[in-house]
Amino acid sequence: MFTRKLHRWLAAGAMIFIAYVVLTGTVVALQELVNPASFGAGAGQGGAPEPLTATSSPLPPVDQAERMAARAVSVALAASPDASLGKVVIVMRVRDGRTEARVTFGSGPTASAVLVDADRGVVLRANDDHGAKLNNLLQEVHSGALYGKGGRVLVLMTGAALLSLCVTGALVYFDLYGRRRRLDKPNPFWS
Repeated sequence: MFTRKLHRWLAAGAMIFIAYVVLTGTVVALQELVNPASFGAGAGQGGAPEPLTATSSPLPPVDQAERMAARAVSVALAASPDASLGKVVIVMRVRDGRTEARVTFGSGPTASAVLVDADRGVVLRANDDHGAKLNNLLQEVHSGALYGKGGRVLVLMTGAALLSLCVTGALVYFDLYGRRRRLDKPNPFWS
């Protein structure tokens, strides 16, 4: 009997927060489905990396790659002069016969990324990806990071409440199943 009361009180108290986490998670998942290029673009990651295949061209030799990376950073800085220099991440790959360098300045929602043709030193795409910024915001709302440490603790407690609802729900089920079995109604499911 206590388990059923505990289950009901947990459900009543946690339903608002669980609905919040489910709703924001659904919005993040839909955003990923609609615009997969923006998913994971926050925190300076720059999107999901593409796997290398056997037909991919190898990167140039180390000394040439270092010169390309330095050129890419200087071109990216010129394209994004207000970029934060606290953290710089350079990801190079060969695509369609040219070496591309994605230069990301900073991290999180304030990160700015510039895609540069490392061979020619030309900007291919500057940080105009509004989908990535929206996705970063949605991920921060979903994780509770937007609200600071208290928001993260609340999301953690919501997860713990969901887990405890699963456990107490199973206890309630097995209690009712045991009672039905004693009444000679051994069906595991009932209406």
